[in-house]
Amino acid sequence: MSVVDSGPNPTGIINRVMALITQPRAEWERISTEPATVQSLFLGYGVILAAIPALAALIGNLIFVHIIPLALISAIVTYVMSLASVFVFGIILEMLAPSFDAQKDRVQAMKVAVYGSTGTWVGGILGIIPFIGWVGAIVGGLFTLYLIFVGNPIVMRPPAEKASTYTIVALVVSFVVNLIMGMIAGAI
Repeated sequence: MSVVDSGPNPTGIINRVMALITQPRAEWERISTEPATVQSLFLGYGVILAAIPALAALIGNLIFVHIIPLALISAIVTYVMSLASVFVFGIILEMLAPSFDAQKDRVQAMKVAVYGSTGTWVGGILGIIPFIGWVGAIVGGLFTLYLIFVGNPIVMRPPAEKASTYTIVALVVSFVVNLIMGMIAGAI
């Protein structure tokens, strides 16, 4: 049963994070067959983990920079953009699926996007110390890429010979879309 079906469950979330870190292939196999909804994935996991980098950066900025309005606005934008980019990545995975003979299933695509983002969100804890936050961003981002490369073939089930290309194309399209979203958010 999914750790997110009945809403946030701190023990279930911690267990899921630890399993994705220590045994990702086995955890992706479990994830692929769990019942879920887009809402349960985001409310039971995504909104909680996405808060880690935003809150860490907020605390770090308040301690080291002392500019409260700017730190608060930055944390809110970081949080909203994180969730938006994960949702967009899930939509991109779903839309590209038929081109790579993968299953076109929104919930499965969102599983890859939400659970795949675990590395970035957990790595964001280092944002509590602004001058080393970049280390968490890089390490977390690389681990997120690893999780997506491991999980996408298991969850979306493209043929083996198309799995890597599907994942790379989805990541590149997502990067471009998120870059545009970031520029728009920055302009606002």
